[in-house]
Amino acid sequence: MKNILYLLVMTVISGMVGCSSSKQYVEGTICKVGNEPFTNMAVQIDTYTIYPITADGNILKELESQQGYKVKIFYSKIDSSGETKRIILKAYEIINQ
Repeated sequence: MKNILYLLVMTVISGMVGCSSSKQYVEGTICKVGNEPFTNMAVQIDTYTIYPITADGNILKELESQQGYKVKIFYSKIDSSGETKRIILKAYEIINQ
């Protein structure tokens, strides 16, 4: 009985670990969040989900001129070490304007 329970628990745990998504992009709308002079460029995924973007200064300036555009953001990771989750940007692609 203990062996069956152990096997069941290990199967569930390995299933949770193995289910991680390999999708390394999100789609949303480019926006600016915060108040001057403490603003950040961000991507709004839906009504409740907004990720500030961490990237090179030149890329952030490009994104600032493209506010309101629908984009696909490719990221290296989502950093959740701070107060809010931040996307570490690798590249982006404009879906529509």
